[in-house]
This record gives sequence, C-alpha cells and structure tokens, in this order.
Amino acid sequence: VTATIFSDDQGKTWKAGEIAVPCTDEWINPNETVAIELNDGSVMLNVRSESKAHRRLITVSKDGATGWSTPMFDDALLEPICMGGIVRYNHGDQNLILFSNPHNLEGGRGGKPEPGKSRDRRNVSVKISRDEGRTWPENKLLEDGPSMYSDIAVTQSGTILCFYGRGTKPGFAGAGLTLARFNLEWLTSP
Repeated sequence: VTATIFSDDQGKTWKAGEIAVPCTDEWINPNETVAIELNDGSVMLNVRSESKAHRRLITVSKDGATGWSTPMFDDALLEPICMGGIVRYNHGDQNLILFSNPHNLEGGRGGKPEPGKSRDRRNVSVKISRDEGRTWPENKLLEDGPSMYSDIAVTQSGTILCFYGRGTKPGFAGAGLTLARFNLEWLTSP
C-alpha cells in the first residue's frame, strides 16, 4: 500500500493522507515511492511495484494527501522492481523533471521477461520530462551493466547528482556505490 503523511504546521504534527495506491491483483506490492510537486501545486507519486506490467505506477493528488487519481502504468518508465529517484530541475530557463532507475526489462541472467518476476537491475539511467511527467522522451545511460537503487538531486548551481549501487554481477546488492556528477548539457547530449 502506498500513502502519504503530511503536516500543515511545519512538522509539529502529522496526519495520514488517503491510500494512494492499494495493493490489488493489478497493482502488486506498491512501495518505494517517490513524490514530486508539479507546477500547478499538485503532487505526483512515482511508485515501484511488482506488477506484471513492469512499469512504474503514477498517481496525482491536488493536495498531496487526498483525492488520488486512479494509478496508471507509465509505458516509458520501465520497472525492473527496483527503487528510483525523482527531482525537479529548475535552473535558468529550464523547468524539467528528472527520473533515475535501472532501465532494463531482461529477466535474470539475460533471460526473457516473465510476468511478475524480477528483472536484472542494470543500466541505471536518467530520463527527462519537459511536460510535468506526461512524457519521458530523453534517456541517458549512466551505468552500463549491473546497477540499482538510485536517487537523484540537483545542487543550487544546477549540478545534477545521481547516487546508485553498482556491481560486477547482476543481482540485488551492489558491490560498490557511485555518485555521478553531471550537468544538463551532458545529460541532453547524444
């Protein structure tokens, strides 16, 4: 189950929001959720799941606590059953959303995808949305090979940071950690 908690008094007290993504036969084990405020003030949740669609789930609420939209699978956001990261890039004339996760749907050890089975966690990438998460036309590979569990941030100067695990063999745990630093120019270059 995915839900939010919120505070209207700068963290002095907290309240539970409504369930945003229940666990159903279609939305299996929603968890490891990341949130981002959209330009209109609404909140979008980007949700990991173990669903057969192997895509990230997306739901939106006007206040970030109630009235969540029906969760939808985003065809552009592959889901190898692994945590991802999301952040707004708002520098200069650019107002973008960046999303990081392993961009792979191959089965374990390079096998064919099987519904409801984990995929190899590899090919950590960063995707760019220029339209508030409706589309993700740009995808830049950061790590070619076993890689997983990423998070992404933007510094005050506009430098983009992506922190992720990597390894020498596919699997669930990384053999090392990487903090990649890059700028928007590199991210958008071919």
